[in-house]
Amino acid sequence: MRAETKSRFRRLLEIATHLDAQALTWHGLRYDIDNPHLVSAFFESAVWAGRQAQEAGLMLCLETVSWCYLCTPEQVADVRRANLPVGFTFDTFQAGESETDPIALIQAMNADRCLRTVHIADYAPGAPRHLLPGQGILDWHAILGTLQRGGYTGPLILEGGMPSSDIGSGKIGFDKPEHLCYSRENK
Repeated sequence: MRAETKSRFRRLLEIATHLDAQALTWHGLRYDIDNPHLVSAFFESAVWAGRQAQEAGLMLCLETVSWCYLCTPEQVADVRRANLPVGFTFDTFQAGESETDPIALIQAMNADRCLRTVHIADYAPGAPRHLLPGQGILDWHAILGTLQRGGYTGPLILEGGMPSSDIGSGKIGFDKPEHLCYSRENK
């Protein structure tokens, strides 16, 4: 990792600490995700960044992204076996876009309660990106049920460019918009 990158990351940690953030979300390796040398270098960077985040009182979370490393349960297992000092961010839309079973990803990430944040948006092939929950093909009852059964208590972050008037209009039965923004503070 270059000195400039390390300096910028440390500055980001200062800002995050000032904002009382608890976690930072990182996308994984973007290119040649099957190249063992690049995956190894990514893991080394994640070790450094994860330790820096821990020293600042934060958790570095690797996110499921359809075009990055960590888009399959097998890759999550590889991260776990490597004992990286990181947590995970699960993104429902990205699971749909990568055609990966969202339940399998949640279960892989939440072993040992390492799932720290969840980004929610629906997915449908050929549709606009980041649909409201219930407007695509994802099984929200299964996703939310798996999170609940796994003891997940972190935030659910609604993603996308949706008008605020549309929030809560999905087919999954959220009767109040604030139910989409769940965290320990507003249980």
